[in-house]
Amino acid sequence: MKRFGFVIFFVFIGVTSLLASNYDKSFPDFETKFETEKFDDSVQEDKYSNVALLGVIQGVTEFLPVSSTGHMILAEYFLNKGKSSISYQEAMNSYFTIIQSGSILAILILYRNRILDMFRACFFRNKRGGYLIRDLLLSFLPAGLLGMCLNGMLQNLLYNPMCIAYALIFGSFLMIFAERWYTKNGPKSCEITDLSAASCIKIGLWQCLALIPGMSRSMSTIVGGYFCNLDKKSAAEYSFLLGFVTLSAATIFKILTDHEILFQYFSIQTFTVGILIAFIFSILTVRWFVAYLSARGLWIFAWYRLILGISVFFLLK
Repeated sequence: MKRFGFVIFFVFIGVTSLLASNYDKSFPDFETKFETEKFDDSVQEDKYSNVALLGVIQGVTEFLPVSSTGHMILAEYFLNKGKSSISYQEAMNSYFTIIQSGSILAILILYRNRILDMFRACFFRNKRGGYLIRDLLLSFLPAGLLGMCLNGMLQNLLYNPMCIAYALIFGSFLMIFAERWYTKNGPKSCEITDLSAASCIKIGLWQCLALIPGMSRSMSTIVGGYFCNLDKKSAAEYSFLLGFVTLSAATIFKILTDHEILFQYFSIQTFTVGILIAFIFSILTVRWFVAYLSARGLWIFAWYRLILGISVFFLLK
């Protein structure tokens, strides 16, 4: 597991270096996409390098408590120097959701036994799978319903670097408080199947915080798991399984509502590149994170969020 930690550490260093080296480069202006018969080769290369970078960021950060959406918005903003058109920005925000499919596939593979239990429970008797379906649906509903109602407003008001900086910093203090609480009180339950219906709803309410970009769905649900007396490993696993449900629903919702603007700016090839890269890095990250969280908790991620949030403030000035 240590090797995975080193891999992800160096990926972060590489991503940071790439962001720095591309700071003065902008994303290609895709609004002229259908005004010409074909792209210039250099524009095509820039496009694929940018979506590949976003795939790496999605894969590494989706299941870490640092906000994948926040990181991708920051990456796009600084690469494009904040000069994206409104329509392109709307398409990009939806693209951030679509490439989460790679992370969904990673969970499908890594937690296939749990997911198979749920599948069997839909057609045959499987008590464990049935309880897990109930628990995940109860946890999904609060954020699912709220997200559907506030989708457009959230993107228009909150999908910007300043909001993300505030959310990163607030989340870091929330994680520090949660770790202190966990150290003092400790878990009373070690299995996700031990959760009561009320606890599942509470975790779902915590997940509502993740509708604010920069807060992190993983962070919100793991902290919620702490306060519902799950141990660290179980809190992470429940967060991942809930992520499978939530991200799947969000992806389907975006495809149904934003498919026209998505395919105006992005091709099947760009979706494939982003999803495949996100899938590979999600598998590496999940395997490492469960072991790391069980041993050392959320501290390093809290400090990382705090440093990044403060840095964004200075970069925006």
